[in-house]
Amino acid sequence: MNLLVHRGEGDYCVRPDTTLEREATDFYVPDGCLEVEVHKCIWSRIIKAGKAVGPKFVGRYIESFAEGYLLYCNGSPWVDGSSILMRNVRPLDEKASASLAEALVGISKRTSIRIGDILIVEEPQGVTLRKGDSFECISLR
Repeated sequence: MNLLVHRGEGDYCVRPDTTLEREATDFYVPDGCLEVEVHKCIWSRIIKAGKAVGPKFVGRYIESFAEGYLLYCNGSPWVDGSSILMRNVRPLDEKASASLAEALVGISKRTSIRIGDILIVEEPQGVTLRKGDSFECISLR
């Protein structure tokens, strides 16, 4: 399983499933990390494998969504990133469907998608927490 992240205008990255935090509990800023950038996101689990998915076929690949958070240590998606995905899954609405459809079409042009992959659409504006701020943890309950 991969985490397929759409970060904005044609910007995509793939995170390994090892960045997935299994429990949505408090997150503590790790030692050696000067700041953590937190972005809200929506996500959906891929239910059918495919490649180069066309816009009118997106409904065959995703059917529900939920919210979560992507964390970047020192602002880099490649170093010490964590993915916290909430489990309050609900049926697709129009806004979530449009965002996830755009991401799925773009990502599937570049790589194959598999059953069980998680498609994530990140909001562009995040919040930065720095070591030493009064925020030592982010409550995710």
